[in-house]
Amino acid sequence: MRQLGESGCAPDWISYYIVVRLLYLTGRFVRGNRLVDQMLDERLSPGARFYRGLVGVLCGLERVDHALKMFERMKRCCVQDQGPTYDLLIEKLCRSGRFDAGKRLWEEAAERGIILQCSKDLLDPSKTHVFRPTVPAVKLCPRQKRKKGAVGTKEKVQKEKGHASL
Repeated sequence: MRQLGESGCAPDWISYYIVVRLLYLTGRFVRGNRLVDQMLDERLSPGARFYRGLVGVLCGLERVDHALKMFERMKRCCVQDQGPTYDLLIEKLCRSGRFDAGKRLWEEAAERGIILQCSKDLLDPSKTHVFRPTVPAVKLCPRQKRKKGAVGTKEKVQKEKGHASL
Protein backbone atom coordinates (compact mmCIF):
# COMPACT_ATOMS: atom_id res chain seq x y z
CA MET A 1 0.00 0.00 0.00
CA ARG A 2 2.96 2.24 0.71
CA GLN A 3 4.29 1.76 -2.83
CA LEU A 4 0.90 2.65 -4.26
CA GLY A 5 0.92 5.90 -2.29
CA GLU A 6 4.50 6.70 -3.29
CA SER A 7 3.65 6.29 -6.96
CA GLY A 8 1.18 9.16 -6.68
CA CYS A 9 -1.95 7.00 -6.65
CA ALA A 10 -3.52 7.18 -3.21
CA PRO A 11 -5.21 3.91 -2.23
CA ASP A 12 -8.92 4.01 -1.43
CA TRP A 13 -10.95 1.65 0.74
CA ILE A 14 -11.47 -0.75 -2.16
CA SER A 15 -7.70 -1.16 -2.58
CA TYR A 16 -7.38 -1.86 1.11
CA TYR A 17 -10.30 -4.31 0.99
CA ILE A 18 -8.69 -6.36 -1.79
CA VAL A 19 -5.33 -6.56 -0.03
CA VAL A 20 -6.77 -7.31 3.42
CA ARG A 21 -9.08 -9.96 1.97
CA LEU A 22 -6.10 -11.63 0.29
CA LEU A 23 -4.12 -11.51 3.53
CA TYR A 24 -6.98 -13.15 5.42
CA LEU A 25 -7.43 -15.83 2.78
CA THR A 26 -3.75 -16.71 3.05
CA GLY A 27 -3.90 -16.90 6.84
CA ARG A 28 -2.12 -13.65 7.66
CA PHE A 29 -4.72 -12.25 10.04
CA VAL A 30 -2.44 -10.04 12.14
CA ARG A 31 -1.00 -8.36 9.04
CA GLY A 32 -4.51 -7.84 7.66
CA ASN A 33 -5.67 -6.25 10.91
CA ARG A 34 -2.63 -3.95 10.91
CA LEU A 35 -3.49 -2.84 7.39
CA VAL A 36 -7.07 -2.03 8.45
CA ASP A 37 -5.64 0.02 11.34
CA GLN A 38 -3.31 1.80 8.91
CA MET A 39 -6.25 2.62 6.66
CA LEU A 40 -8.19 4.09 9.57
CA ASP A 41 -5.11 6.07 10.69
CA GLU A 42 -4.99 7.60 7.20
CA ARG A 43 -8.53 8.88 7.80
CA LEU A 44 -10.13 6.67 5.16
CA SER A 45 -13.63 5.79 6.26
CA PRO A 46 -14.97 2.69 4.56
CA GLY A 47 -18.65 1.92 4.51
CA ALA A 48 -20.51 -1.07 5.85
CA ARG A 49 -19.76 -3.05 2.67
CA PHE A 50 -16.04 -3.07 3.54
CA TYR A 51 -16.60 -4.48 7.01
CA ARG A 52 -19.40 -6.87 6.00
CA GLY A 53 -17.18 -8.34 3.28
CA LEU A 54 -14.29 -8.92 5.67
CA VAL A 55 -16.57 -10.34 8.37
CA GLY A 56 -17.95 -12.73 5.75
CA VAL A 57 -14.46 -13.84 4.74
CA LEU A 58 -13.47 -14.40 8.36
CA CYS A 59 -16.64 -16.37 9.08
CA GLY A 60 -16.02 -18.49 6.01
CA LEU A 61 -12.54 -19.25 7.28
CA GLU A 62 -14.01 -20.27 10.67
CA ARG A 63 -12.34 -17.30 12.39
CA VAL A 64 -15.44 -16.08 14.18
CA ASP A 65 -13.51 -14.37 16.99
CA HIS A 66 -11.59 -12.31 14.43
CA ALA A 67 -14.92 -11.54 12.72
CA LEU A 68 -16.37 -10.29 16.02
CA LYS A 69 -13.38 -7.97 16.49
CA MET A 70 -13.85 -6.63 12.96
CA PHE A 71 -17.53 -6.11 13.74
CA GLU A 72 -16.58 -4.06 16.81
CA ARG A 73 -14.52 -1.81 14.52
CA MET A 74 -17.49 -1.55 12.20
CA LYS A 75 -19.76 -0.42 15.03
CA ARG A 76 -17.27 2.32 15.98
CA CYS A 77 -16.75 3.58 12.42
CA CYS A 78 -20.11 3.35 10.67
CA VAL A 79 -23.54 3.43 12.22
CA GLN A 80 -25.74 2.59 9.25
CA ASP A 81 -26.54 -0.70 7.52
CA GLN A 82 -25.30 -3.03 10.25
CA GLY A 83 -28.30 -5.38 10.10
CA PRO A 84 -26.91 -7.81 7.49
CA THR A 85 -23.68 -8.15 9.47
CA TYR A 86 -25.64 -8.90 12.64
CA ASP A 87 -27.58 -11.54 10.68
CA LEU A 88 -24.38 -13.12 9.38
CA LEU A 89 -22.68 -13.26 12.78
CA ILE A 90 -25.74 -14.48 14.70
CA GLU A 91 -26.25 -17.33 12.26
CA LYS A 92 -22.56 -18.28 12.26
CA LEU A 93 -22.34 -18.20 16.06
CA CYS A 94 -25.47 -20.28 16.56
CA ARG A 95 -24.59 -22.84 13.89
CA SER A 96 -21.21 -23.31 15.54
CA GLY A 97 -22.85 -23.90 18.94
CA ARG A 98 -22.17 -20.51 20.52
CA PHE A 99 -25.80 -19.73 21.33
CA ASP A 100 -25.01 -17.35 24.22
CA ALA A 101 -22.91 -15.08 21.99
CA GLY A 102 -25.57 -15.21 19.28
CA LYS A 103 -28.25 -14.25 21.80
CA ARG A 104 -26.14 -11.34 23.08
CA LEU A 105 -25.81 -10.01 19.53
CA TRP A 106 -29.56 -10.46 18.95
CA GLU A 107 -30.37 -8.47 22.10
CA GLU A 108 -27.84 -5.78 21.22
CA ALA A 109 -29.40 -5.36 17.78
CA ALA A 110 -32.88 -5.15 19.34
CA GLU A 111 -31.70 -2.47 21.79
CA ARG A 112 -30.24 -0.43 18.94
CA GLY A 113 -33.47 -0.76 16.93
CA ILE A 114 -31.89 -2.78 14.12
CA ILE A 115 -34.30 -5.00 12.22
CA LEU A 116 -32.85 -8.45 11.66
CA GLN A 117 -33.70 -10.76 8.78
CA CYS A 118 -32.58 -14.00 10.44
CA SER A 119 -35.06 -16.10 12.39
CA LYS A 120 -35.18 -16.06 16.17
CA ASP A 121 -35.32 -19.88 15.94
CA LEU A 122 -31.55 -19.77 15.38
CA LEU A 123 -31.17 -18.95 19.07
CA ASP A 124 -32.94 -22.18 20.07
CA PRO A 125 -30.48 -25.11 20.35
CA SER A 126 -33.31 -27.62 19.83
CA LYS A 127 -34.16 -26.09 16.44
CA THR A 128 -30.72 -25.19 15.10
CA HIS A 129 -28.43 -27.78 13.59
CA VAL A 130 -24.95 -27.25 15.00
CA PHE A 131 -22.18 -27.84 12.48
CA ARG A 132 -19.30 -29.86 13.87
CA PRO A 133 -16.32 -29.74 11.52
CA THR A 134 -14.61 -33.03 10.80
CA VAL A 135 -10.92 -33.57 11.28
CA PRO A 136 -9.10 -32.51 8.10
CA ALA A 137 -7.19 -35.13 6.17
CA VAL A 138 -3.47 -35.23 6.83
CA LYS A 139 -1.61 -33.37 4.10
CA LEU A 140 1.89 -34.27 3.04
CA CYS A 141 4.47 -31.55 3.09
CA PRO A 142 6.69 -31.32 0.01
CA ARG A 143 9.60 -32.48 2.17
CA GLN A 144 7.85 -35.63 3.33
CA LYS A 145 8.50 -38.67 1.18
CA ARG A 146 5.87 -41.21 0.36
CA LYS A 147 6.43 -44.76 1.46
CA LYS A 148 7.94 -47.10 -1.10
CA GLY A 149 5.21 -48.78 -3.08
CA ALA A 150 2.52 -46.24 -2.15
CA VAL A 151 -0.06 -45.24 -4.75
CA GLY A 152 1.44 -42.97 -7.38
CA THR A 153 5.09 -43.37 -6.40
CA LYS A 154 7.73 -44.17 -8.96
CA GLU A 155 8.42 -47.58 -7.38
CA LYS A 156 4.74 -48.54 -7.56
CA VAL A 157 4.45 -47.56 -11.24
CA GLN A 158 7.65 -49.43 -12.13
CA LYS A 159 6.46 -52.48 -10.18
CA GLU A 160 3.14 -52.44 -12.04
CA LYS A 161 4.92 -52.13 -15.42
CA GLY A 162 7.11 -55.10 -14.49
CA HIS A 163 4.04 -57.27 -13.80
CA ALA A 164 2.34 -56.11 -17.01
CA SER A 165 5.27 -57.21 -19.17
CA LEU A 166 5.25 -60.78 -17.76
